[in-house]
Amino acid sequence: MRVSQISIVMDRDDLQDWMDELLPESGLRIVSITPEGIRGQVKLLWWHVDFLAVPSIPAPDTVAIDISAHKLVPIPSALVQRQLKEAVRDGPPGISVMEESLRVHLPSLLAGLGVHLHVRHLGCEQGRLTMSVEGLSVSMPFRPRHR
Repeated sequence: MRVSQISIVMDRDDLQDWMDELLPESGLRIVSITPEGIRGQVKLLWWHVDFLAVPSIPAPDTVAIDISAHKLVPIPSALVQRQLKEAVRDGPPGISVMEESLRVHLPSLLAGLGVHLHVRHLGCEQGRLTMSVEGLSVSMPFRPRHR
């Protein structure tokens, strides 16, 4: 199957529901989506930390989520980096932590599923996360049996 263009729009509730399905134990809470990025809160050790996650496409087929976190008490960046690494430690190949950023290499993540995806746009608007996909192809790794 091949799709040449598709657009995906998610509001705060859609994104919160998706995060709850992906990371049910994380305690991650999406507060709002603004043109600056996705604002939220997460529990990091014993602190509730506010964060801003800015999605972007720094290179073809790479989705980046740059995270800046703050709290009234300064949190060392090494601690944030270690917590991010622990969060993705058991994740699939294609996700890496660089300083306080998560980098997702979509071809690595989706190739095992037979999915090839090319993202043209990823960004935030007031109240919405938008993504435009320029190409999507799905190959069936198996053939259904006929009876």
